Amino acid sequence: MNRLQAQNLKLLKTPPSTPAPPLGANGAYKPMRRPHRTAPRERAPRNRKLAKAIADMGFFEFRRQLEYKCKLYGSQLIVADRFFPSSKTCSNCGWYNPDLKLSDRWFLCIECSSFIERDWNAAINLSRWSHRQAQACG
Repeated sequence: MNRLQAQNLKLLKTPPSTPAPPLGANGAYKPMRRPHRTAPRERAPRNRKLAKAIADMGFFEFRRQLEYKCKLYGSQLIVADRFFPSSKTCSNCGWYNPDLKLSDRWFLCIECSSFIERDWNAAINLSRWSHRQAQACG
């Protein structure tokens, strides 16, 4: 059993509904260009390691297996909208920070003074969102 299948089974066996963020990673790929045949090669993109890691992860395959296994085990897969502001919204009070950049690793809420790691904040927001969606669906 490979790593993707093991992770899918782990996700399916824990909650009755499985929240999933959208897995769009097109922005991480920057192909190298040669504008002119005689022009020297451009420097490699700065995020080439990130692009390779994303390509190796197989996001599409992970999502495909997750959808298949949800149907097989009778679980419900809930996918958040691509532009859902999970990392820009305070998980404590709901304040929205439109100025938060991807490079900011910590979320500081001006309203309630909550200070939390950005990815953990997003995970809490996605979990709460998925529970509300599951309750609304029945």
